[in-house]
Amino acid sequence: MEKWIENSKGHGFSESIPNDIVLDILSKLPYKSLQRFKSVCKAWRYLISSPQFLEENFFKANARNYDSSLWRCMYLASHGITHGSGPFVLETSDCNGSAREVRVGRHLTSTSEFNFLGSCNGLLLLSRGGDDLFIWNPCSGMNKNVCCSDRFVLTRYNIGISGLAYDSSSEDYKAVFGVWSIDSGSMDILLYAFRTNTWKTIYRKGLPFMCCLSPEQGATVNGVPHWLFRRKDLKRTNDRPIAYFDPTEEKFRELSLPADREAAFDLIAFGALGGCLSVTYNSLGGLSETWVMREYGMEESWMKLFVFFPNSCDKYLYLRPLCFTMKGEVLMEVERKRLVFYNVKDGSKTHISSFVNNELYYWSSSNLGFELATYLETSDFPAMGTKKRSFSV
Repeated sequence: MEKWIENSKGHGFSESIPNDIVLDILSKLPYKSLQRFKSVCKAWRYLISSPQFLEENFFKANARNYDSSLWRCMYLASHGITHGSGPFVLETSDCNGSAREVRVGRHLTSTSEFNFLGSCNGLLLLSRGGDDLFIWNPCSGMNKNVCCSDRFVLTRYNIGISGLAYDSSSEDYKAVFGVWSIDSGSMDILLYAFRTNTWKTIYRKGLPFMCCLSPEQGATVNGVPHWLFRRKDLKRTNDRPIAYFDPTEEKFRELSLPADREAAFDLIAFGALGGCLSVTYNSLGGLSETWVMREYGMEESWMKLFVFFPNSCDKYLYLRPLCFTMKGEVLMEVERKRLVFYNVKDGSKTHISSFVNNELYYWSSSNLGFELATYLETSDFPAMGTKKRSFSV
């Protein structure tokens, strides 16, 4: 921010407003307001467009007990009369529960082949049928196709894991894919760098894990996607590590779940909540516990955040918290097919408007949940390389 303060001099910036107050005010504004404030003066435009300001916004929006008005949840909905019959549309819900249909530029969204492959810093990585892969900022509407290498054709692979990461050292976004080759039956880890427009294989023999136990798109914390796996070693069946992709080193690393909790529960829901990694243990009786890693990378910092107690009306076998709301509620994915707001204090629930009608059905090509992604309002968009694409083995 020091660079911004220096550049603000001589650009018509009001000396009567302290810089820290300006930063505090601007960091709390929604996307549309920030775009209007860019026209106040050159210094404000420079600040709002700077990577440092965007990073500060993401940090504050992810902080616990912070105003959650910037959070959104997008999902793929089917309005057909039978399960998965279509037509399929994209809908987004804000922190108050109001939903609306959205479109990706000129791309049609009425398709059953729409997948969220990653979310990072307000950007979504999506595929839409066949080989159509693109990056999209749902807030600004900016989107651009990713040039797939001839070696990476989506229809030739089954995607096991995917994610979108931000490499702060190079200020570059990177997309990572764990893909099973239909031809060879082996899994490769492929990486795409947006700034240089390059593809490469970083793991030829795959990862030391048997399968992914979480939705294919990773849970993003600190600009890094994470997944929950099971070991290949059958003697360590109860050892389920969290694997994450380090975009700077371009390597996978591990974290551990809370100790001694898994044996008492039947299903595990993995994700991110309030800027922290989260894991929800679900029992067949409907009891659920949600834990968060308060200090990233510190395994001893896992803390039980809240417990969901079943009653005679609601006994859910699967709950996954997605984000906090402005009222302190938690947006929850329920039974992998609907969304509700859960009040932790009194146990009350409020359904998102689109999910109240029993004639609405929600579909996914994966049995790990319907297609959804949480994201923040932002003006960020990755620098896209203009040089000829390349692919290295």
